[in-house]
Amino acid sequence: ELATTREALFELDDKAAKLRGKQRDTDAINTRLRAKVKQAKEKIAGLRKENASLHKELAELEERVDEHEQESSFEYTMATRRGSEKRDRGQLSIKDASSEAQ
Repeated sequence: ELATTREALFELDDKAAKLRGKQRDTDAINTRLRAKVKQAKEKIAGLRKENASLHKELAELEERVDEHEQESSFEYTMATRRGSEKRDRGQLSIKDASSEAQ
């Protein structure tokens, strides 16, 4: 009976040692995974910051494009108006000249 008890204790001790070894392996894996998660979170934070910066830059560029479009539209309108005025004056001058010639 004593021999059986000792044998059972050795088996339990052996199983406990194997479980401690597995626990160390698991702890090492968890440590590596935590480090990877930390790196991923830092990378995500950096990407979010960069994304926000790019969105801000895009908004500024869109605003500048809108301003240029408005300026171009205004300049085109003014040039068209000046062209129409010149054309109208030119036609009036031709009419005046033909009236005087008659």
